[in-house]
Amino acid sequence: VVDVDDVCVNSAVVATGEIKPPVIARAPKRRERAPPRLRDDDDLEETDDDDDVSVSFDGTSDESSASLRDDDDRVVIVGLGPCGLFAALALTEQGVPVTVLERGQPVESRGRDIGALFARRRLNEDSNLCYGEGGAGTWSDGKLTTRIGRNGEDVRSVLRALVAFGAPEGILVAGKPHLGTDRLVRILRNAREYLTANGAEILFGRTVERVVFEDDEAEPEAANAVNAAAGTRTKRVVGVWTVPNREPTAETSGDDDANKKPSPSFLRASRVVLASGHSARGLFEEMHGDGIALEYQSFAAGFRIEHPQALLDALQYGSELAPLAARGKGPLPVADYRLAHTCVGGGEDAEDAGDDRNKKKPAPARACYSFCMCPGGQIVPTSTDPSELCVNGMSFSGRNSAWANSGLVSPVAFEDALAFCAEKETTTSIDGVDVGDCTDVGDDLVRETSDAALLERAPLLGLDFQRKIERAAAVMGGGDLVVPVQTAPDFLAGRLGDVSSLPKSSYRLGVKPARLDLLYPKSITEAVKESLRAFEAQMPGYAGPSALLHAPEARTSSPVRIVRAAEDGQSVTAAGLFPAGEGAGYAGGIVSAAVDGIQAAGRVLEALERD
Repeated sequence: VVDVDDVCVNSAVVATGEIKPPVIARAPKRRERAPPRLRDDDDLEETDDDDDVSVSFDGTSDESSASLRDDDDRVVIVGLGPCGLFAALALTEQGVPVTVLERGQPVESRGRDIGALFARRRLNEDSNLCYGEGGAGTWSDGKLTTRIGRNGEDVRSVLRALVAFGAPEGILVAGKPHLGTDRLVRILRNAREYLTANGAEILFGRTVERVVFEDDEAEPEAANAVNAAAGTRTKRVVGVWTVPNREPTAETSGDDDANKKPSPSFLRASRVVLASGHSARGLFEEMHGDGIALEYQSFAAGFRIEHPQALLDALQYGSELAPLAARGKGPLPVADYRLAHTCVGGGEDAEDAGDDRNKKKPAPARACYSFCMCPGGQIVPTSTDPSELCVNGMSFSGRNSAWANSGLVSPVAFEDALAFCAEKETTTSIDGVDVGDCTDVGDDLVRETSDAALLERAPLLGLDFQRKIERAAAVMGGGDLVVPVQTAPDFLAGRLGDVSSLPKSSYRLGVKPARLDLLYPKSITEAVKESLRAFEAQMPGYAGPSALLHAPEARTSSPVRIVRAAEDGQSVTAAGLFPAGEGAGYAGGIVSAAVDGIQAAGRVLEALERD
């Protein structure tokens, strides 16, 4: 990534024969968020827009924000992932009282909980690879790539802030910047210290069980777009019910306290920024029950596919240059890849189609693609419930593992999820094992569900799909977070492999051969099969015997969107509720979630100023 001076751009345009060079000028910024020591001098210019709310990370605030410093205006932020973190930074800088509620633990304690998971299979359902400071991205590759514009001011502000908190300055210019889990731990700790030093309150080990609303009368007249949005709302947020989830220890409490169930407590708030992440299924269920507008959002699901890193180095660099990657220690970075394929026809097997192929109505084309590729990484458990199994990939900054892994996923359309409605029941078995109501594999349903029940459940069908797939995968693995696996050739052939023929896996809690080709509905399975063949043609060996599929990768993004108004960023149902980030359905990675958090903070400031 390079910055090009406008004089150079003008000269280049003139040299190519343009009669009039374009007028290129720096656009005025709504908000400047990076620490002042990292700004260019011209970034400190004041904008001419008096209506804009200035947000920075320099500990100062403008005159318009002085009136916001009132404990009655306390803002509660649910979640301390990238979205919640940057929302807290932006609001704290403006003197707004902020309380951050995080279900998991700070990175130090969270690291010990994850260590207990890897060493002793002890899953802490509230502090794990999904829940805790930094969110799910903390134990990941730490990718900072984004599709919302690398040179946008919001994105640059996030990157500069990360550098201020300890990230290497190279992320400002790298084409594919990443941090790695080891760096993220230090960065998050520094950011937390900065927040608390500036007055923010951060409470770890607090599960938000419910956002509380009261009835609110709609505005009788709408004078502008913001008022028009407000006029459709019937509720107003008043606070949250939260409960401590950390078990007492001998050091922190007496024996009597250890046996007591924690009591919920109510925390009043004028505004709630909901940055809970997409594993907060309980919150989605509660909001749906409270009548908050939610909608189904397509997401992707599939597998984690793992290869030897040396194979990818040879495929991408050639046999002569591949040794220069040297497991992350050479002059070349370890090789990565990004693959995508659009399937033709919709997944009918050739032998099944027969002579009637041309007579059948072709199904819509379905995509399959690599997701969150982790070179030099490992596959890790991201389960939040011992009865449900889910995996993801992570890597450290050195990317020096012997393996590389990536998601291999296909979109789950609303029609795909319909068969997995929680109202439906089935007794399907997999590999001869009765999984009860764990999954509606394929299209074999045993009980019809009324249209009214489906319509009522529609926004949450993605959650049902994830739960049933993850429970079925847990049964396939035999429990205890053992992951079911299948080599790519066995998956394509539809056969059960043998333990002795499995390649080694980076997954540390054990793997077991299984028929992963029976886990998902046929449409998704066939899309993955066709894509594996296409990727094999592009990269010989990609679908070879050393390629090992792990299941399931089902939490690529949020399956639910909390509908918010474009005019003011608040829920279309409830005033004062600001859904934001990946869990609310408005981001797809560390940087985009952080940017959405900053923008949500700006919306909160605007709302406080209007009030």
